[in-house]
Amino acid sequence: ALLIFPRIIVYPISDQLPYLYTYTSNFRMAWLGHGIDQYSHLWSLAVEAQFYLLFPLRIFYTPWKYLKGLISVMILTGVISRLLACAAGHNEVYTKVITTSCLDSLGLGAMLAYFSLYQKETLLKWIGNKWFVGFYLSLFSINLTIVITGDPDEDVPLLCSIPLNFFYSVCSCLLIGIVCFGSLGGMTEKIFNHLLIIYLRKISYSLYFFNNFSPAFSEGILEILNLP
Repeated sequence: ALLIFPRIIVYPISDQLPYLYTYTSNFRMAWLGHGIDQYSHLWSLAVEAQFYLLFPLRIFYTPWKYLKGLISVMILTGVISRLLACAAGHNEVYTKVITTSCLDSLGLGAMLAYFSLYQKETLLKWIGNKWFVGFYLSLFSINLTIVITGDPDEDVPLLCSIPLNFFYSVCSCLLIGIVCFGSLGGMTEKIFNHLLIIYLRKISYSLYFFNNFSPAFSEGILEILNLP
């Protein structure tokens, strides 16, 4: 995007390029304590790149019998990292974007992959339990409703957001497991298999990547065309 639309992406980026090119923009944001213009959303891409680069090496050198324990430690590390960052007085941006603070959500995804490969019967048993699934999804819906209907100017206390974010990660992981391996049936299955939803799944990464560039893109087009 930066190479194709150098005039349209109008924000100054010279200070950010080394971090964007090396997938370390999350460390830049943590150090600054705030976002970096329209590139702020790329912090999560940086974390994913770091994880996908290092985690396979860790798996390769870990005996299979300890693999589930390793993933469990990762999940615990993510929660502890956020608690320590909060205790040290760091703000919400630092607490959220530093790599170690994301290990719980990444670890939950890794645990889902582990169970789908090596303990699929156990996984199907859990996601097939309607009471278990209904309980978690109900809590998730309640929390989501509170967030959506709450006062946008009133911040959630940082210490409260830490377990809440972990809970969201668990519910998201559970939902992915249900969609990928469960038997949805009824209206839920029709929704997830609707052509529009399938199309949005296919382009979801592009939507994530380009959404923050849209305002700058529009402004750049208007400037080129000399339109107000």
